[in-house]
Amino acid sequence: NWVSLPGPLDKQRLYLVNVDVWDAFNVLPRGSILTYIGPADSVQTIERCCMLQNDLQAHMLPHSQEVLAESDEIVRVAEESFETEARRRVDLRGVRRVFTIDPASARDLDDAVHVHRLPASAWTGRDPEIEIGVHIADVSHFLSPLCKTDEEARERCTTVYLTHVVFPMLPRALCDSLCSLHLGSPKLTFSVNFRVHEDGSLVKAWPPRFYKSVMESCCRFNYEQVQVLIDGGDLPPDSRPTLASPWSSPSVTLGTCGCFVALSPTSASSSSSGVSSRSVVPASCAREMTGPSFPFAPRANVEAVQSCCGSCASCCACGRGERQELGGVARRSDRLETRGERNNEEARENVGAPGKPDEVSWTAVVDDLRLLDALTVEIRKKRFAVRNADPVGVQNKFSFRSRDEAVCSASPLTQVALPL
Repeated sequence: NWVSLPGPLDKQRLYLVNVDVWDAFNVLPRGSILTYIGPADSVQTIERCCMLQNDLQAHMLPHSQEVLAESDEIVRVAEESFETEARRRVDLRGVRRVFTIDPASARDLDDAVHVHRLPASAWTGRDPEIEIGVHIADVSHFLSPLCKTDEEARERCTTVYLTHVVFPMLPRALCDSLCSLHLGSPKLTFSVNFRVHEDGSLVKAWPPRFYKSVMESCCRFNYEQVQVLIDGGDLPPDSRPTLASPWSSPSVTLGTCGCFVALSPTSASSSSSGVSSRSVVPASCAREMTGPSFPFAPRANVEAVQSCCGSCASCCACGRGERQELGGVARRSDRLETRGERNNEEARENVGAPGKPDEVSWTAVVDDLRLLDALTVEIRKKRFAVRNADPVGVQNKFSFRSRDEAVCSASPLTQVALPL
């Protein structure tokens, strides 16, 4: 029974109704109409219903003019101070092949990954190790606590993805541009690196490293492309994603030995002693020069290393014969500097210096992708073995076909199950 209606009701329209009373002995509740949603056969109406049912109606509202103006100012300041901030971070440009995997229609690319095979050496032991890095867009670096944009993000809490539209948590200038890891564009990220053996077991002697970084994506994959490649196929040349060769201008960078090192901008010679030297700043000394401390712990104890991988001695403070001054920098002697000059080209290659960027080719990127898939299989096998669980029915490989659009059936469904 309808009471106090504002006008005639159209059965082809949907309304938002509040349940006021539902007595224990009444079959139906008593409620009041709050607002008109839209025509029942409209996609926009179904969209609004989904948002209302999940209490996400605030996401449908556009960002305020104050938030948009503040985000534009954030972008301007970030672009002007990018290189200054990049010098304070671990620079992965030209040192690691970093790529993204997202839907083909995605605009906000917020995470990336790299895979790097380390040959057997004094650092890795007899068995080769594989370094995996995950890089997340460092959004918190750009937003000051309790600013207008931060308060708006706290209210929205998340980005809502529907099949045909996206309601972003942040303004488009941030989520789709400044903080999106676009191809060939240097970005500020927060990264974690860890190492595994070829059988998927974690390298316990090399604990995971968390650090702020700057990276540049060399390839953007979509799900369909990745599925074809990890299934053993290949893509025609005209349908392959574009590759970008990241340039490198490292101040704090990642050597091939796995050490995080900082190169002093004035590393030509020491004017006081007249001894030619190349300054290498470990984490204990980097705080005075660059502000934050960078993770530098190659094998827990540098002094315990009796041998080195050879080329590593030219790029970091782990080689023998170097003298570390507390509160200062590690300086090389005349004898070691002579060897360093002979191997100068090799040293530049180890630290990812300009002129010798990491190779970016279609074959190399595909090999990285397939290696990551193979490691995923091994890691998940060990995970199920530890839990003593039967992995039957569990997908052990990357699978992106499940993200295809659903196919509707004409026959009615009697039971509906939601995946947990």
